[in-house]
Amino acid sequence: MTYRLSLLLGLMVLLVAACGSFAEPPPNAATLEAEALLQDDDAPDAVAVIPTNTPLPPTETPLPPTDTPPPPTEPPTEEPIEAEEEPADDAPALTAEEENIIFFIQEFSNPSNGQQLFNRTFEVEMAGDVIGEWACVTCHVVDNDEAGVGPGVYSLALRAGDRVPGQPAELYIYESIILPNAYIVEGYSANVMPIGYADVFTEQELYDISAYLMTLTGDE
Repeated sequence: MTYRLSLLLGLMVLLVAACGSFAEPPPNAATLEAEALLQDDDAPDAVAVIPTNTPLPPTETPLPPTDTPPPPTEPPTEEPIEAEEEPADDAPALTAEEENIIFFIQEFSNPSNGQQLFNRTFEVEMAGDVIGEWACVTCHVVDNDEAGVGPGVYSLALRAGDRVPGQPAELYIYESIILPNAYIVEGYSANVMPIGYADVFTEQELYDISAYLMTLTGDE
């Protein structure tokens, strides 16, 4: 038995020497699968990428809101303008009758008729119950403002409104005819002008004369 085994081994050595190597058997499915597993074991393990939850920082840091409002802008300081003091007007208000007189002189008068009456002579009462014949033009010249027996009336319409505070020119002229002593022009005496013209002229004639004198503005 030992002899046969030795002989068999010797034959096998001869076969190997003659062929150079044992023929490799063809690969089968099991062999391929085993080789694939060996290759997978030799390959480096893949590293799974795990996403991170860390948020990216904002590019700009917002400023925290402030509760303190900005201080108001103060307007430029202006020096107060002192108002000019107007002179106190102590003149009494016009009565309804006085307003009517002014209205009728302005709206319902006849200056042409007033001029005729101004130049006519009338019998009129003077102070001290003296009766005389007088014409307005005798004492009041119309072509200049020079002083005579009475003031010149060349520009009376421009001056009449400044005689009595608060009294319009029409009313001053009207009252100067019927109440000549109510206001005495500086440089003249009282009781020089007749006081009875209110009994000589009608109301309409007084309006007409006053309207004529209002046309005397010194530019004729």
